[in-house]
Amino acid sequence: MSFIRNLLWAAFLPVFLFSQNLPDKIFSFWEAAVNDSAATDSVLTGAMAGMKEYLHLFPASKNEDDLLLDLAEVYGRLDKPVAQWNALLKLVMLHGNSPTAPLARAMLDSINNYTINARLDIRHVAALNQALRQPPEADYRHAFINYLNLLVTLDVPRINALAIEQCNLYLRMYINEPADVALVLFWKGLFEKRDGRRTAALLSFKLLQKLFPEADVVANSYYQMALLSQKTPRLAQNYLVELINQFPDHPLSAKAQYLFADIYYRSGSTNDALANFKLLLEVFPQSDLCPDALLRIAEIYEREGRYDDARQALKQALLYNSGEEEIKKILERLIALEKDKAKNPQGLVEARIEYAGRFINDPQSPAYLLAAARESLKYLKDRRKALQLLKRLIDAYPAGREAAEAMKLEKELKAE
Repeated sequence: MSFIRNLLWAAFLPVFLFSQNLPDKIFSFWEAAVNDSAATDSVLTGAMAGMKEYLHLFPASKNEDDLLLDLAEVYGRLDKPVAQWNALLKLVMLHGNSPTAPLARAMLDSINNYTINARLDIRHVAALNQALRQPPEADYRHAFINYLNLLVTLDVPRINALAIEQCNLYLRMYINEPADVALVLFWKGLFEKRDGRRTAALLSFKLLQKLFPEADVVANSYYQMALLSQKTPRLAQNYLVELINQFPDHPLSAKAQYLFADIYYRSGSTNDALANFKLLLEVFPQSDLCPDALLRIAEIYEREGRYDDARQALKQALLYNSGEEEIKKILERLIALEKDKAKNPQGLVEARIEYAGRFINDPQSPAYLLAAARESLKYLKDRRKALQLLKRLIDAYPAGREAAEAMKLEKELKAE
């Protein structure tokens, strides 16, 4: 079939080179091949390659919507659901006003809802539906950008190789649109990174930095290069330094500073790690990464036996407006520190009480209150505090196993 396809191109191009209906004639040939009910898999595979070639030779042609629908049908017949999904998505995004768009949208929904091989999870489907609810974009170039942006956002497994092809097509079509070219070149590097093409991704990012040094996405390109280079820590840190120095006010600069410090941490250079985590707190005090940096600082102090400093770092981390899971993690680290390392009963009791106070509905809270009551009695010799905690536990969780134990202990204390 490849021979036939090559022969077709060889025959058509000289004869119709200057003919305006050349795309129409080639389109009709491939459409006939697809609609042939006797077409074998090898014929369909050849037709698939020919239609992809057509889309690259004649992008934005008047036949593109019909050809994309035909191509999606071929992908379906060849059991290539991800490629089929991509062809339909491109049709809907770039030709939303086409008569073929409603059918393509219905086929997309079918793949999303019933074809498990497409590997589209709930997050993908929700994001896709949100994008497709937007009014169709009439401008082809803008629609192409929206399509590529959606592929980046969805991050669908196995779509990366196809996405790289689409980025290359866009760059060939719109090389004279600098702002968009910079963005698409970054996306191309991102898809290459996701696809495991490390060298190609690095080259795409470096080309971006060379051609468009002032583009906003350059900062992210340095960060992505650092992520790709973590097996060579010094090289990764060099990219992070470039990011921070060139874009000190960029939102990624704090993330770069954290990764810079974390590379030291993971390589065992704890003094350098400590200094750079502290630098993050100093230079980026409002960053969401400050609690994570303080957790690292506490861990370093804990390893060095500096338990007071570790405790201070963890308590400082609690001052940030972190999410529930982050706060739980900090408090659990504080409880472990006071119990196993610092051997500080007072701090241990306080940490358990704070956890139970912040997370009343957490299944761990009743056990923490009971443990705090017992520790108050055993280590702090504070009978009154123990009774208060037992009453609090019984009132808050009357049906729980811990409440039954608390009632028993309360009865024993009052009987003394």
